[in-house]
Amino acid sequence: MTDLQSEKAVLQAPTPREGQRRPRNSGVELLKIIAMMMIVLFHVVQTLSSDPSEYPFHDYVMKIGSSTQNVQQIVLALIIFFGNIGNTVFFVCSAWFLLDQNRSGKQKILQILLDVWVVSICILIIVLVLKHGQLRGSLILKQLFPTLFANNWYTTCYVLFLGLYPFLNRMIRQISQKTHLRIAMVLFFLYSVCGGINPFINHFFEAPGFFFSSTLIVWTMIYFMIAYMKLYMPKTAGNGRTNRIFLAIGLCGWIGTVLLTNVLGRKIPLLDGMLMVWNTDSNPFILIMVIAAFNLFRNRDFTNQTINYVSKLTLFIYIIHENLLLRRLYRPAMWQYVYLKFGYSQVLLLALCLAAIIFVFALVASMLYYHTLHKLVVKACARLYVILQKIVNRMEKTLLRLS
Repeated sequence: MTDLQSEKAVLQAPTPREGQRRPRNSGVELLKIIAMMMIVLFHVVQTLSSDPSEYPFHDYVMKIGSSTQNVQQIVLALIIFFGNIGNTVFFVCSAWFLLDQNRSGKQKILQILLDVWVVSICILIIVLVLKHGQLRGSLILKQLFPTLFANNWYTTCYVLFLGLYPFLNRMIRQISQKTHLRIAMVLFFLYSVCGGINPFINHFFEAPGFFFSSTLIVWTMIYFMIAYMKLYMPKTAGNGRTNRIFLAIGLCGWIGTVLLTNVLGRKIPLLDGMLMVWNTDSNPFILIMVIAAFNLFRNRDFTNQTINYVSKLTLFIYIIHENLLLRRLYRPAMWQYVYLKFGYSQVLLLALCLAAIIFVFALVASMLYYHTLHKLVVKACARLYVILQKIVNRMEKTLLRLS
């Protein structure tokens, strides 16, 4: 059997049973924890730089994105990119393992939806108690239907992708290497290379971006790229020196473009205020950097139960710390307190401290949820899935009779 046939066989092999699963690679799990910390820090800085819609005070808001000589402000601008970097890390990690799956993610979808809903309802009840029932109706409505209103956009988009990936896997297993390469190259050119031009088009001409890109399309592009790497480039993906070079290229490209835009913006008024123009989920430098980092961490194959346990909680950390009510009502209040108490002479250090506090709070809350309500969600999901499966099967039979 050739190397290529062997790799194809791995992708086509049946998924092992629960009791037969190998221990999680703690290298990948550690990368996910780091990515979660980056996302929390990004959200803290995002709150600092955004006018709050629900909070009455706006004086704490700091303008980030304009060209400046202030080092702290430039670093804060770079931190804004941590959101896209962290999200891409999570998707790349998921894509690598989803490629080995043969079953659909229907039950996983249901479980994510239930977890998001239960967490949202719990936080709604707590906030209503704290505010003595004084909460705007629109916020209550959005909190009651968190997925419908995409309160946590990543989980909503990920649920959509879980419904799509089995069909992508079937396609990937059937196409040739050349066809696969062409698909990956065309998607990369359209939605990553050309996608990098989109912010300039939008900024200067107020026109829609090229090819109507979306996160779901960008993820599909990344999925084909990861699949090609896994199927046809295992040696390159496992080469530490190669990945370190690509990591350096991505890192220098990302930071270099931001710093260059900052310098040009100070000399050319038209480019002032465009430090965030590169902050897209299809930024090719970020994509190269993330894939290289993933390979480096993946190849550090070891097992650590603590790392694996914390990594297992990252979904709950995300949906708790970025809950609609917490981010609109309480994070602005935290920054208002910091602004009045300490000022912004050490704003970068203060952002790091706030992010650490929020991460620890979300981690503890996630641990409590995981060992209590999540167990009930898993049981309810198993029963509800059987009922929904029967309903769907009946609908399919009815539609087939009509066709």
